[in-house]
Amino acid sequence: MASFLTALLGGCSKQSGGLSLSGTNGSGDLMQAVMKCMTSRGGHSTTNMLSVVQATWTHQSREMQDIFLVSGDRFAEIQKVFEEAYGAPDTKLSSSAVAPVGNGRALTYGPQQCGAVLNLTADSRQTIVSVMGRQKP
Repeated sequence: MASFLTALLGGCSKQSGGLSLSGTNGSGDLMQAVMKCMTSRGGHSTTNMLSVVQATWTHQSREMQDIFLVSGDRFAEIQKVFEEAYGAPDTKLSSSAVAPVGNGRALTYGPQQCGAVLNLTADSRQTIVSVMGRQKP
């Protein structure tokens, strides 16, 4: 987990108690953008109708990772969509259930469960969604 947080926070900077991220601003259905990154990184596509999460975000794409930074605590609604797509995190499939992290909480879906690493972290100030895996050609 420490290497994950190092990878996530590299390129992010602390600013006014939260993280800031240089990247591309976006708005609309956050889940559509995240799922597009998931499939481009080997994540399983889903035929389920997923709930919409309207948001404004900053997106940064790296060689092995896409990061979405959203203001506020959107953990519960994003977690619900992840469960619609992939079920609850299954520790037998290298995923980890919701756990406290600092003043917030996090959950991770492993590649055995959804095809790529999918992490959700949030506290009262912001929510971070990270998709990790090699880009498909």
